[in-house]
Amino acid sequence: MSERDIIDLKSAFAIYQDPGFLEILARCGNMSVLDLGGLLLLAKERPILGYMRILLGGPENFGPFDLWWKKAEELSFSYLNIQTSIECPSLESYLISPKDNYSMIVDLRVGKENLIKTFSKNKRRNIRRAMKQNVVIRDPENDTELEEAYQICLKTSQQGELFDVPSFNFVNNLVRSNYGKAAIAVYDGTVVGGFFFTLGHKIMSGLVGGYDREYGHLNVGNLLHYQMMCWGISSGYEFYDMGHQSLSQNPNLTQSKMQFRPKLKPAYVYNIPKSRTKIILTDTVKYLSERFVKSFAKKTAGTHKD
Repeated sequence: MSERDIIDLKSAFAIYQDPGFLEILARCGNMSVLDLGGLLLLAKERPILGYMRILLGGPENFGPFDLWWKKAEELSFSYLNIQTSIECPSLESYLISPKDNYSMIVDLRVGKENLIKTFSKNKRRNIRRAMKQNVVIRDPENDTELEEAYQICLKTSQQGELFDVPSFNFVNNLVRSNYGKAAIAVYDGTVVGGFFFTLGHKIMSGLVGGYDREYGHLNVGNLLHYQMMCWGISSGYEFYDMGHQSLSQNPNLTQSKMQFRPKLKPAYVYNIPKSRTKIILTDTVKYLSERFVKSFAKKTAGTHKD
């Protein structure tokens, strides 16, 4: 993949300007889709108060900064979360993503025969070793397998502490649409891993994934990535986005992904405050919700110990 390709590629955020994908997000999150003359946003709305939190993803697909920012800043909100592949210097003080946050993108246009040849020697060896262990990568065959894979992802994230995990309701609806794909790893009849993807124009993007650490010796994660890249090639996708992350905050994961020889494209996340009253209300609700979730988790853990 050339540097020109990387500059032109809009990365995973482009899907946030697709009305069909946003409709799924809105339905599962009790939110509304806003259409500002073609610029699409996702908003949490409250009676009387109006818009609270707003998500704007992939605005670079709509047009240049001055054009989409003029539309967005006219809205009243508590927080505006912007996810984009294009740096916005005038919003630098609101940047919440790490400075070394990148999407890691593998070029699938090399074809199946050449794909594995582009990986590092160590990665090729691990993938071939996994193939000999009779690990099967396939679609979930029922709701139970789908939920088992999701629970593995949740456990891998340490219940969302290490990285964000979308709700099962959203994942379930996504993979039943044309915008999502699920893959599970099965060993000896047991689901030992799972990956979930969003499917955009020419690009499939990792949403969340994980594998059971008890089966780490099987190289489940490597095989899942490789088999899904092959699926992507067969399905006509040109790029495989392994997800965006800080390169320094999780060096082991970075090292493992870089052995797939991906190209790096910057990923920026900005969080812009506006209405002071709405900010106070939003932050209070968030604080109370987080306390409830943590309290419930502790009670549940205590019940399991008994």
